[in-house]
Amino acid sequence: MNSNNLAFFLLSNSIPLADRTFNQLNASQCDNFMETIESLNTLSLSRFESEEISDQIELKIIKQPSNYHRARYLTEGVRRPLADANGTSFPTVKLVGFDKAPVKALCYISDANTIEKPHPLFRICAVHSKYGNNATEVQFGDSTAIEFSFRPENGMEAVLNCIGIVKQRMFEIKLKERKSNKHSDKEKAKQSQRDGKPGCCRLVFQCKHPKKNGILRAVSDTILCKQITKAPEIHRISINQSSVRGGDELFIFGKNFSSEAKVVFSVGKQWRKAVKPQKEFVHKTHLVCNIPAFDTDYADLDAQAKIEAQLCVFSSGKSSNSQHFTYYM
Repeated sequence: MNSNNLAFFLLSNSIPLADRTFNQLNASQCDNFMETIESLNTLSLSRFESEEISDQIELKIIKQPSNYHRARYLTEGVRRPLADANGTSFPTVKLVGFDKAPVKALCYISDANTIEKPHPLFRICAVHSKYGNNATEVQFGDSTAIEFSFRPENGMEAVLNCIGIVKQRMFEIKLKERKSNKHSDKEKAKQSQRDGKPGCCRLVFQCKHPKKNGILRAVSDTILCKQITKAPEIHRISINQSSVRGGDELFIFGKNFSSEAKVVFSVGKQWRKAVKPQKEFVHKTHLVCNIPAFDTDYADLDAQAKIEAQLCVFSSGKSSNSQHFTYYM
């Protein structure tokens, strides 16, 4: 029974609502009255719940940032904006549940474990690129933040195509401490490096709740800011054979060679020899080494014998692709 039926029921009995009490109703009327009250209460509750649901306002990350970004020092020159996880766009965040007016928001870099405060070692910066700049860099405590807006004409969605991550040097942190008379940032930076995820950070997006007192916050997935060491690669070698006496110079061309690289010659599991390149000729894309002599005790050789070997470059804990190499008598 709805509210109209209730009014009709009361009028038809010619008893004013104020004068009619629960005791004045007979059994059937009492049941109908209670049924009506329950239905009205249920209706009010459902309306209240729907209003609460429609009033839910939250920050949502639509596109997560890339899980790796090369953080650069200020002196390193051009910095690229942080891309999204797919590498096809940029981090995107949306204000859900409110579209009546523009809302200002901030984005800053936090530690991977503590999101309330800016990261002591990394800070955010605005990067000017061909995609334009839809945000500005502002002071945020002792660090920096990116200020941007959610606008109704953009569906309250913000594409942050101008976020860069800067790595601070220890002397910069010390200088900042002296100016602010604080002595905690350096320790925080060192502690961050000692923690379980050194070189990691997160993006934190936050804005004021447009209807209530409070802050809305959304935290991104972890971003690795350390330089990733890639496996070395061999593209070509100057010679692919040598006598068992060795001694000839071998030029290796490729990429991702470090100063600690070694060239490893091997014949199956029977024989293995690692040699260091000539220090003055070690570069990221090439190196020079002397071919080691082959130990003939590991094989029965005659004058016409050839030994099929493999060589590879071992650098930064990773091994390159193998190249065929032949020893002869």
